[in-house]
Amino acid sequence: MLPIQEANITQVLFLKQLTNAPKVRPMERLLMAATDSAPKAADSNSTDSETGASSKGKKKLPMPCLRPQECHICHRVLCNKQTLKMHLHTHSGEKPFCCPFCPLKFTNPTGLYVHKRKHTGEKPFACEVCGRKFAQWIGRQTHMTTHTGEKAFKCSVCEKTFARRDTLQLHFRIHTGERPYQCSLCPKAYRQREAYHYHMSKQHKGES
Repeated sequence: MLPIQEANITQVLFLKQLTNAPKVRPMERLLMAATDSAPKAADSNSTDSETGASSKGKKKLPMPCLRPQECHICHRVLCNKQTLKMHLHTHSGEKPFCCPFCPLKFTNPTGLYVHKRKHTGEKPFACEVCGRKFAQWIGRQTHMTTHTGEKAFKCSVCEKTFARRDTLQLHFRIHTGERPYQCSLCPKAYRQREAYHYHMSKQHKGES
């Protein structure tokens, strides 16, 4: 099942250029992008960042958003009625796309498409440096920081930097004192899930 894309990359970049334009509503921006811009054909050797499907040897023309739809809840603009329908699932909580391998459900087909790789073992995103493969594009991008040394996420309290956003979020709990993993058998609580599970396996093994 192929994912339904909400907007092509060219249109997204074009919209970013318009975000500072005064008194232009999101719907108007998308109409401008669809009617005034002339997007170029996609790179014949490009790879879809969501699915990992290669378009090598093909000339993919981006689909213009000629019938944009605006979400009445958050005012996000989608390309058509179908993508708006998928988007509304995020507000309603409806998850109509079921994994055939496990009980998990998803609000959109792209989420299901990517999730199924956990069962199939498919890893279409390979590191160009060491060859390590990943199921998701963002996984490869995060991994690349181990080669570049880039640490783009800075703590707003102590200015310590991290390569990953989730690592920064864990670190920030040191400052906030947040310990979301509470033991149900004793007063102890932990900042990290791994520490909580270790505590349960060592201190409360066999207890219920």
